[in-house]
Amino acid sequence: MKTPQFQLKKKPTRWFRRTILVLALIVNSFANAQENPSQKQEKGSLFENYYNNTIFKIKNEKGAIVAEKKYTQLTQAEKKLVPSFLGRSKTMPTKEELDELFKKGGPAVIIIDAFDPKKQKTKKGENVVYQVNEITEDPIFPNGMEAFYQYMGQNLKLPKEVIEKNIKGRIYLSFILETDGSISEITTLRDGVGYGTSEEVIRVLKNAPKWIPGKINSEPVRVKYSLPITINPKA
Repeated sequence: MKTPQFQLKKKPTRWFRRTILVLALIVNSFANAQENPSQKQEKGSLFENYYNNTIFKIKNEKGAIVAEKKYTQLTQAEKKLVPSFLGRSKTMPTKEELDELFKKGGPAVIIIDAFDPKKQKTKKGENVVYQVNEITEDPIFPNGMEAFYQYMGQNLKLPKEVIEKNIKGRIYLSFILETDGSISEITTLRDGVGYGTSEEVIRVLKNAPKWIPGKINSEPVRVKYSLPITINPKA
């Protein structure tokens, strides 16, 4: 699947490129595991599998451990506080390195401290648009991102030229998720397919079910969101 065309004067930030690449590698790893019966994973998401043996110790406002949870038991706000599995590495992982990382699994124990002053997030005002790293709960498509990509795949009508020439590529989109879960201000950051494919992606995205909005301390806020749509006519 892919997205519309819009030329920016600025190139996507290093953070954005790194995030998209990591997301693509994770999606590819997941797809490979599904296609190869010898690499079947346990039931659950990649992150559930990665943290399968990790115990998350939850601190209260006094700094005392008040609960121990598995990853599947964490609230979304608690999951936002889980450190990146890539650590502080500034280099891009290869697909093989990412596969090995998930095979090894997460650390034995992770401390979750929502009351750490360094991790406190506050609302700045009405109608402010936040980045994902500024909120306490991420926006969620109903039933998750796998359901989102299924929706896109089932509803996209690719241009005839893309199908006949078997053009593959990615369309990178940016949009705002409003407090009611609707989508606004869709922008094409990069169109790697052409032939009007991005316009078709935008059409389908506009008709998508409402998302569960992002939040700061349980209060819905407007969130800037970016993602890639992969187009592969023969997939």
